[in-house]
Amino acid sequence: QMCCKTPKEIMEQELPVGFRFYPTEVELILFYLRIQLGGGDATIHSLIPVLDVFSVEPTQLPNLAGERCRGDGEQWLFFVPRQEREARGGRPS
Repeated sequence: QMCCKTPKEIMEQELPVGFRFYPTEVELILFYLRIQLGGGDATIHSLIPVLDVFSVEPTQLPNLAGERCRGDGEQWLFFVPRQEREARGGRPS
């Protein structure tokens, strides 16, 4: 179960053929987002990179995905930086 391992342990783990990095919504919120909000680290960003997905072409997203998501045709995970307006308390656009 991924929620019990650190991001570094996940990245160093020898994975079986066919393994997919597919965390649940609960794992994304309670584990990965919590680490990101606490400052993140290089390991978490290699799993889920920070990217302004609105500034790149959709066809580029698979190549910019984290190491464990690259090549997955169904899902790519990114932390998206808040826009300046949102950071000051405005509504998201």
